[in-house]
Amino acid sequence: MDYGNDYILMCTEAEEIQKEHILANGDFEVRLTYGRGQVEVHHHREITAYYKPDNHLWLPRQDQLQEMLINESDEDVTADAITKLLEYFNDFALSVCPQFTSMEQLWLAFCMKSLYSKTWDGEAWKTN
Repeated sequence: MDYGNDYILMCTEAEEIQKEHILANGDFEVRLTYGRGQVEVHHHREITAYYKPDNHLWLPRQDQLQEMLINESDEDVTADAITKLLEYFNDFALSVCPQFTSMEQLWLAFCMKSLYSKTWDGEAWKTN
C-alpha cells in the first residue's frame, strides 16, 4: 500500500473520489496533524456516513480503485468485463507509467482519467 507523500498529494487533490467515499472498516487513511501525516487503518465500532473528520484523508487501496471502474449494476462481473478493463488499463499504463512509482498511483490516475477526464500534472488534477 502506497502511503508516500506523492500518493497523499494525489489523493488530497482527488476531491471527486474523496467526497463520494463512505468510510468503512479496513480503509487506509492519513490523520493530518500539525502538518504531518500518520497512516492508520480505520477501525470503528459504528461506521456512519457522517464520520469524515476534517483532518483525515482516505487513501484508496488498489482493489477499491478497481471497483470504481467496474459497473456496479452488474451483479456478476464477467471475465470479459475484467479483461476489457485490464486491456484499457494496460494501454493507459504504457503511456504514463514512468510518471508514477506505485500501482496505487497508477490506478488512481486511471480512475481519474476514466471517470472524470482528468490527468495528473505532478501537482494537481487537470481537466483534459
